[in-house]
Amino acid sequence: MRNSIQGSAKIYQFPVRQRALISARAVQAAVRQAPEPQVKVMASSGWYHDAAIEEANRSGKH
Repeated sequence: MRNSIQGSAKIYQFPVRQRALISARAVQAAVRQAPEPQVKVMASSGWYHDAAIEEANRSGKH
């Protein structure tokens, strides 16, 4: 076995393909322009739930 000192490995950047670069930029632009999602929420206990509670209270079933 030889006793030699070697430097660290050299890392080379692979060239980015033009098509991939254009595609990535198009996706980024689409994300920036996309509207924020809108969620419609209706908060309610539900009439059927309220009716069941009233019925249970009237009949004495708890």
